[in-house]
Amino acid sequence: MISRRATLLGLVAAAPVRAAASQEQPDMLSFRVLRNGKDIGTHSISFDPADNGIDVRIAVDIAYSIGPITLYRYRLRGLEQWRGGRLVRLDAHTDDDGTANFATIARQGQDLWVTGSSGPGYRAPANALPGTHWNRNELDGPWISPQNGKLLTHTLADVGSDSLLIGDGARIGAERFVINGDVQMELWYTPDRRWVRLRAPATDGSTILYEPM
Repeated sequence: MISRRATLLGLVAAAPVRAAASQEQPDMLSFRVLRNGKDIGTHSISFDPADNGIDVRIAVDIAYSIGPITLYRYRLRGLEQWRGGRLVRLDAHTDDDGTANFATIARQGQDLWVTGSSGPGYRAPANALPGTHWNRNELDGPWISPQNGKLLTHTLADVGSDSLLIGDGARIGAERFVINGDVQMELWYTPDRRWVRLRAPATDGSTILYEPM
């Protein structure tokens, strides 16, 4: 059976714009966030039907603790709205260990205008997408940070396919991409364009890994 998310993304992919492929996907993407192998939080993305499109809701909750003492907390809540195959709006708010940040993207005609806590507003390049990772087409251009609205440029290397062990004990094939520039990370996508893993260095030198739940 084709999942609800596949049907919804079919609406997005029907127009000649940069969106996700209409392949069978789960209705939600859920990841455990690991720091040097220790579980520190979750990252989830849900896909909800809307008139002529989808609403994509993003929730990130991270807390790093030593014993009873919490040393770092991070919380992000975001909403992407896609209508008629185009991104029309993103609103996201972040609490980065007590520092509040925000990003807003709003479509005006053919243009995406961005405001955020990183600085003055701007018109995004035509090939920019939010750096929220569920949409593999974000690899084709610069990213708009959902944390603060900053435009992030990068270089991309496709380093081939890996066999990944996922949460249910099964193995899946996924293509790995190495990103460098304003952001440094690795992203994995299955042949049906589903996001299944992330690995990135943290500012303290530790390694952050996303594993599917």
